[in-house]
Amino acid sequence: MKKIFFYIISAIAFITLPLFIATSILSLMLLQPDFHISIIKNLKPIKTFIEAKNFEIESDIKNEIEKKTNISEFKMQYEKIKKDYEEKLSIFNRINKTELYEKIEKQIDEIDDLEWEKSKAKFKNKNEFNDFKKLKIKELKKQLKEIEDYREAKEEEIDKAEDEMKSAKKAFEKAEDELKDKKEEARDIVKDREGEFLNELYHDIAKIEPKLTEKFNKLFLESEIKKLISTYIDFLTSYQKQKNDGNIYASMIDINEFSSSPSKKIILPPIFINFNVKEENSIEEKNIFSGILVDVIKSTPGLKSPWLMSKIFSMADSWIIEKIANSKLKNLNFNYSSGVLKSEEITISGQRALLLEKIMIGLSIAKYLPYITIALFVIFAIMIILLSPKIKYGIKSFAFILKISSSLVAITSITAILISLIPGLWMPEAYTNPVIYGFFDRALSIITLFILGPMAAVFLLLSFIGGIIVKIIAKKN
Repeated sequence: MKKIFFYIISAIAFITLPLFIATSILSLMLLQPDFHISIIKNLKPIKTFIEAKNFEIESDIKNEIEKKTNISEFKMQYEKIKKDYEEKLSIFNRINKTELYEKIEKQIDEIDDLEWEKSKAKFKNKNEFNDFKKLKIKELKKQLKEIEDYREAKEEEIDKAEDEMKSAKKAFEKAEDELKDKKEEARDIVKDREGEFLNELYHDIAKIEPKLTEKFNKLFLESEIKKLISTYIDFLTSYQKQKNDGNIYASMIDINEFSSSPSKKIILPPIFINFNVKEENSIEEKNIFSGILVDVIKSTPGLKSPWLMSKIFSMADSWIIEKIANSKLKNLNFNYSSGVLKSEEITISGQRALLLEKIMIGLSIAKYLPYITIALFVIFAIMIILLSPKIKYGIKSFAFILKISSSLVAITSITAILISLIPGLWMPEAYTNPVIYGFFDRALSIITLFILGPMAAVFLLLSFIGGIIVKIIAKKN
């Protein structure tokens, strides 16, 4: 009976311990604001923002070209006309035996150009050389005569194919000239707007992006965004406190859910993000985009389009951006003004509130998961040792369980990380905007790396420790 319990407890430990350890690692990471900030930093938001604006302007130019020239649709017509011409030319050449006739003519010219001085090694004398030339040219001219006779017999069919080919050729040449004109018009549009066309911007991005990112991370991400993340982590991990404070309650009537039955409601912390920041040793607040980053751009030498880079960031707190932000966020009870994004009271209800409540309960418990995991670790170790015939055998068995289970999790984590590095694997190419697609694809890879990387490291360490213990005990025995 003791042996049966030993195997049962060992099996439970083999499955339960890795699960609790992995969940503890995940909870420790997710409940740390620095973890989320690190992910955001690695997503390179500044570079993505510039590339998105670049794509937007390039798209505007392409749309203008398309509107004025209709070149995309014409290219399809051009390809059809070209294909028709090539097919009719091929039919004519086949019926007319053009290639064979030209090939024989070329052979006659080559033989006629042969010189005795260069061909001495192949013939006994000059007479033999001259006889060879005459005979070969005669044979080839006979073949030409046969083709000419064939053409005379098929004159009507050949003429018809030639007329169709010439008509197709005329249409092709006209389409080719028209396509050249459209391409020239497109080049003129690009030239007129080359100040906006951002090919040069990629040079500037490579040069200035590290400086902009450093300022953005230090003055905005690590202050305003980190503060907001901390507020929401505290809120989500304090279910009982929020319930006691009245932020989680049941309402008898929910107009939004069209129901008179009790409905769950949760009041979220208001969102406040100030884009106006202070640099070190400065008393003046400046907008992170239109102030701080524009100053960095202006003070950086060697940029090809500094005015354009400045323009992109200076728009961040202009009236246009405020208008767009307010129109897009109005329905969400958000307001953007003078570089400050803030929300009114955010209340969610119904099914979303029920789901969030479950998440809050889970995250509130997750705070204690590391302690629960340590307790389980100790309990399983003691039980396996006590159920073993000898203490050494029990320690070795527990270490072996730790080694194998940890190895499996580590291998799985590393495999998932390597797979995540393959571009486009996690996410199908559903976006027409390559910047958005690249951003989300990179985001999925980075999140996978940041979550599974530490997990793989911890389980590799546990596997190593388990393996060492097994070896030490095996040697002693």
